[in-house]
Amino acid sequence: MEKIANSNPSPKAQTGIIPDKFKHGLYFILGIGNSIVAALIYFSQSTLAYIALTIIVVAALIRLHQFHKALDLKAKQESEDRLSQIQSEKDTLQIRYDELTIKSERLKTDKKHLSIQIQQLETQEKQLKAQLDQLNLERLKILEGRIPLLKEIWDRQGQIVDTLKCDQNLSDKDREYLWNSVACLKGKSPDGNPFKE
Repeated sequence: MEKIANSNPSPKAQTGIIPDKFKHGLYFILGIGNSIVAALIYFSQSTLAYIALTIIVVAALIRLHQFHKALDLKAKQESEDRLSQIQSEKDTLQIRYDELTIKSERLKTDKKHLSIQIQQLETQEKQLKAQLDQLNLERLKILEGRIPLLKEIWDRQGQIVDTLKCDQNLSDKDREYLWNSVACLKGKSPDGNPFKE
C-alpha cells in the first residue's frame, strides 16, 4: 500500500496536501484490504487474519490522520492567503481613503478661500457703488449750484442784447465792447470760434 500511495508523488503531495486522485486511490486500497481481511477471517479463522486486520486498520488510521492533517494545513494555508489578500485590499482601500480625505480637505480649504474672496469682492463692489453714488450726488450739487449762475449769465446776456438793440447813442467802441461781452458769455469769441482767455 505504501508503494502504491507514493508511486507518483506530486508537488502537492510533497507539501502534505493530498490530491483527489490519491484520495480515491486510498479509498480503493482500503476497500481491497477490507475484502482480503474479511476473506481471511472467513476461510482461516486464524491469528494471521487478525494481525493483518490490525495492520490494515492502523495503516488506515494513520492515513486518515495524515489526510485530516493535510486538510487542516490546506485550510490554514487558504485562510492565511485569504487573510493576506483581505489585508492587502484593506491597505489599498485605506490608501485610497486617505487620498480622498486629503483631496476633500483641500477642496474645503479652496472653497473657504474662494468664499472669502467672493465676500471681499462683494464688499469692494458695495464700496465702489457707494463712492459712485456719492460722486453723482456731488455732481448734482455742482450742477444745481451752477443753475443760478447760468440764469444770471443768460439774464446779463439778454440785457446786453437789449441795450445793443435799443440804445442808438452808443459809440462804435462801446458797441464792440458789448458784443464782445455777449460772445464771452456764450463761450465764443466775436468771430464765432470757441472763446479763449
